[in-house]
Amino acid sequence: MDRYDYSLLEKRMKEKKMSQSSLAEAINISRTALNIKLNNHSSFTQKEIKAISSVLAIPDTLISTYFFKDSVQKTVLRKGG
Repeated sequence: MDRYDYSLLEKRMKEKKMSQSSLAEAINISRTALNIKLNNHSSFTQKEIKAISSVLAIPDTLISTYFFKDSVQKTVLRKGG
C-alpha cells in the first residue's frame, strides 16, 4: 500500500480547530477509522476525501496536495561507517 504524508491535512484540521473525533463525526465515520487512515493503515475513499475537503474548506485544486503527497522516509548517514 502506498504511504502518504497527511501532515498538511492535520495542520488544516488544527487551523479549523477540528479534532480527529469532530472531523470523523462530521464525515460520519468513527474516530478509530479516521486515525487508521491518517496513519496509512487504510486508504481514504473518494467519498471521504470529498467530505473532508468540504468540511475543512480545501479547494478542489489542492486535494492532491492534502491527500496524495508521498511520504518520504528520512535516512541518517553515519560518518566513518
